[in-house]
Amino acid sequence: MFRTDISKEDNRVVLYFLETRKGLLPFTKKVEERDLRDWSVRAGASGALAHAEISRLADEMPMQVVETEKSLILYHKALARLSNNTLKALGLPLNPSLAFHLEQRGSLRSGDLRIVAKWTKGGREVRTGRNGVFLTRRGEEFVIPDPIFEILSVLDRHKGDKGAAVVRQMDLVASILDLVTREGHDRDPHDDGLSALSADLDNNSLDSVAVKLDTALSKFKVKTAGAVSFDVTFKNERGYHIKPVLFAKVPEEGKSPVSERQGLLTREERLIFESDPSRGFFSAPSAKRTYLLESGEYILIDEVLFPAIDHVRRLETAEPEVREAFATNPSMAIAEIYRERLLSEGRDQLSDDLQQEQLEQILSSIIVETKEFSDRVTELGLWEPPVVPWVKRQPNSWEPEEFGIYLGSSFITLPPDEVEELERKIDQAMAEGKKTVQHKGQSIPATDNVKAVLSQLMGMVKPGPKLGEGADEPEGGSEDNAGGPVPSSGAPAGQEVLLIKDNFDELKFRRELTGRPDYIGGALPASVKTDLMDHQEVSFSWQIDAYCSGLPGVLNADDQGLGKTLQTIAFMAWLQENLRKARSGAEKKPILVVAPTTLLKNWGSEVEQHMQGMFALGTRIDAYGPGLQRLKCEAGDGTTYLDLGLDGHHDNDKLCWVLTTYQTLAQNQVEFAKVDFATVVFDEIQNVKNVTTLAHRAAQSLKADFVVGLTGTPVENTIAELWAIMDTIAPGCLGSLRDFMDRFKDAGEEEYRRLHGEIFEASYSADAGAPPVGIRRMKGDTVKNLPLKNYRLYPAEMPELQAMAYDTVFFKLKNHVHGRALKILHQLRSVSLYPGNLQLLHNQPDALETMIANSARIKTAVEIMDEIRDRGEKVLLFLETHEMQHLLRMLLRERYGLDDVPILNGQTTPHRRGMIVDDFQRTRGDGKFDIRILSPKSAGVGITMTAATHIIHLSRWWNPAIEEQCNDRIYRIGQAMDCTVHIPLAVHPEHQEATFDCILNNIMIVKRKLFRDVLMPCEDAEADQESLIAGMTAREFDLKEIDRLDWKEFERWSGRIANDQGVWRAAESPRVGDGGLDTHLVHRERGDVVLVQCKYTDNHDKLMGENPVREVLHSVTRYDISKGHQCVVLTNAQGFDKQAQRLARENSVILVDRHRLALWPKHIV
Repeated sequence: MFRTDISKEDNRVVLYFLETRKGLLPFTKKVEERDLRDWSVRAGASGALAHAEISRLADEMPMQVVETEKSLILYHKALARLSNNTLKALGLPLNPSLAFHLEQRGSLRSGDLRIVAKWTKGGREVRTGRNGVFLTRRGEEFVIPDPIFEILSVLDRHKGDKGAAVVRQMDLVASILDLVTREGHDRDPHDDGLSALSADLDNNSLDSVAVKLDTALSKFKVKTAGAVSFDVTFKNERGYHIKPVLFAKVPEEGKSPVSERQGLLTREERLIFESDPSRGFFSAPSAKRTYLLESGEYILIDEVLFPAIDHVRRLETAEPEVREAFATNPSMAIAEIYRERLLSEGRDQLSDDLQQEQLEQILSSIIVETKEFSDRVTELGLWEPPVVPWVKRQPNSWEPEEFGIYLGSSFITLPPDEVEELERKIDQAMAEGKKTVQHKGQSIPATDNVKAVLSQLMGMVKPGPKLGEGADEPEGGSEDNAGGPVPSSGAPAGQEVLLIKDNFDELKFRRELTGRPDYIGGALPASVKTDLMDHQEVSFSWQIDAYCSGLPGVLNADDQGLGKTLQTIAFMAWLQENLRKARSGAEKKPILVVAPTTLLKNWGSEVEQHMQGMFALGTRIDAYGPGLQRLKCEAGDGTTYLDLGLDGHHDNDKLCWVLTTYQTLAQNQVEFAKVDFATVVFDEIQNVKNVTTLAHRAAQSLKADFVVGLTGTPVENTIAELWAIMDTIAPGCLGSLRDFMDRFKDAGEEEYRRLHGEIFEASYSADAGAPPVGIRRMKGDTVKNLPLKNYRLYPAEMPELQAMAYDTVFFKLKNHVHGRALKILHQLRSVSLYPGNLQLLHNQPDALETMIANSARIKTAVEIMDEIRDRGEKVLLFLETHEMQHLLRMLLRERYGLDDVPILNGQTTPHRRGMIVDDFQRTRGDGKFDIRILSPKSAGVGITMTAATHIIHLSRWWNPAIEEQCNDRIYRIGQAMDCTVHIPLAVHPEHQEATFDCILNNIMIVKRKLFRDVLMPCEDAEADQESLIAGMTAREFDLKEIDRLDWKEFERWSGRIANDQGVWRAAESPRVGDGGLDTHLVHRERGDVVLVQCKYTDNHDKLMGENPVREVLHSVTRYDISKGHQCVVLTNAQGFDKQAQRLARENSVILVDRHRLALWPKHIV
């Protein structure tokens, strides 16, 4: 027998789980302590649901939920978040069945405003007592739920406020209203969709304690600021003026850059907030938590954001150079504020990577980079775009046809007489303290760097002596070298310049290639202990060829799982060995690796795994977190630089590698830009895909001889991302952004395919015989003897309750009010997973069975997992809804008797993520069933989980590139077993192929093909929304047309419709030697086949027997199924008899009757 022993302490409760057993002697008992997991297993479904809720809270608020070996500690903030089911299961008091009222006493005008709380029942106030989260009434104890507990905590903090300043009273009102009106606690959109849907279907579905406001309070409105950007202007001698631009939260990434128009305040409200002398942001010497707008609405600054806002306010009185430093790089300044706060909280005991992880989580949740901020700091000269000279020469001539400078992504033509004029302008601007000068409508930085570039430019174009007058002819002859610049005596040897060539019917700017020496040949260095596979050797040689040919950099866009990291480590080892053998006096430089925070651990382990010892690449220098702070030194002029400790070393000892993160690089770009690197490696280079961000600018500001970019998904949202990535690797190789977008913004498939060829197939410089700047290969085309990756679709009819809920929402879609379509689509997406509020399941003892009975997808997924369990294999379950993740975690653990079902999602720290992955990989090949639950986007990259051979997409991301990343967690080099990707589809019995899941599947099929072929962008929310609505409100399939066919036409229809889809190649089977087959399909990319037996009948009400099943099975030996196969029986009959169903189930034959013909073949195979 299990029970909980509860110990109440100051602001927490400690629960012990005790099991009472019979003792050895008669009438004696033995009490043993157990852990939370043991208790939840013995407590049945209610215990599993309670454990799920506790686990979710532990992820969201780890300081408030602490699980020890023999106890569970719940602080009051966590207790207030528990449902009645969990409270009851744990033996804790339940929520009170009372109403909670808030009343305003006094007013802001009279300066005596306060808020009084009271509990009522039946409209009458009741007497209660309270101790923290516990409420007592008539000797009975209750737990106060959120948000009421948080409201009472705010009132507690303001108890002594009688006669307090108005600003303090405003803070009280805004804080209370924020809690009352807040929608959930960090809920994801899919949780919100389920909740909104449940509210529509059943307004009385949940027992909750209502918060009621009196008339005075209900008139107040509040806007909560959770994130910030910055507006920078210049005020002459006072320096820079910096104003915060408030956002409710950091906007999600989309096709367009974030704009200030997405901010929290309207234009008029922002003007009041910034300028009002009595109540605006600058009305007090320090920031306030609350501000009052003219409309009577409040602005409440979130507690986490407040330190950053307060710092911005205090900048107004800071020295001009302090404000300039902040305006140049706000992220760096704010990072220091929060770093100090973390240290004051004792976080300095954590490792460097954990400290960096926590800091980056905070910064990414509060700082917004807007297009307007980017434009302003560029205009003010706070950020200087890369400035490089370029020339274009006339054929057979030393005279330049054109020359100028490459300024960021813009190309400025400068005739010789304008160069000196521009130099004079810059000198004058610098003397007057101006940051930029205007020239031809462009803002050009007034800096010594630009002057030096102009001097280089003049040196390159000064005419040398004519041929035959004492000058040597250029090597290779003047005609052979007609396309490229030749440095004169005034140009440094090896000077790289940009050259315009008319390669593709328009001008493009490219770097003139200057070869680099190869001292050791192309052999793999002995320091690399891992043998390279064939395709990795190709990539290794390609990188060496590109480096020696003088390319500025390369893009490795190989498919996920082909070993891009190993390919890069091998090149890094070759480069270092080549530098060791360089001639005496050649500078030895370090290598920089820039990676997402989640991949820091991975880089360390991969280098250790593939190299002969942990120092085979030289010393690893961690330039992030506290490690970066230790590297920073102050120069004599007061500026800072990174001291890598190389000055006192022998040249070859300087060959080290530096590891940092994108956010660290963005915050410290000035310091990193002062270091000369032999090579910079950008892992997951799509992190610099937005040209307006500091990360992109910081990446372009680095000084590197060579750049290697790694990504499996170079385009996620818009084709401009590809330009940004390529411009970082090889500036100018795709022309200016404007020209590029003119070419490809509205381009069709053919234009995209040509772009693909430019990057991954064409020589970077045909004249120099250089290789392409990019490489992209897919696993199926590259790796020999790779196991099969099978795709299986499972169209399942919605149960009655799910279909009814779907119809309720679908009715709103057909009659949707303008502007609500996206919200309704989210509800349709949610109901296609589960048609109700998940909180209701906490009160049901058979929660999993309820979910199975009411969800086509969950029922199918459980059936698939049952089969995987029977085979002793492992599966990854991809699912977006956090609440559903935790619910399934415990229910599946209980159903299958597992120790745990860990979750990897956006709340999982990189450290815990690494532990989960490592533990899972250690079980590889043990023959035991296991499950991991993952979020598609947050856990879809950077991890290897080849212990699993199955993936189930219980919910799907809209982007096929993201879905393929998920699949590649298991299907990658090192996987020895065949893998299967399972995709359940919920199909409405009436809507059939026009059901949400089917329309989404159609979109995914089209996008997947385009992305693979041409790197076309995959996410277009507006277009997807239109396609979904159009697809669900218009049906094309007509069963009567099928019934008008004869048997021969039916067979042809089965192949024709598959062939028209574009994914399958269909052919009628020969009449002789077909083994009884009617049609077979071959996948155009993967090569797997579908064997189809068609049975047409005039008697539509009959049940088809087992003969067609036997016939299709008999045909299998006649066809090449080495790349995988599926068997299908199609009929226009009513269905199949029990014998046919049994035989099909035993042999994995797909049966398609007349009710499912509308799904053929897109949603069947």
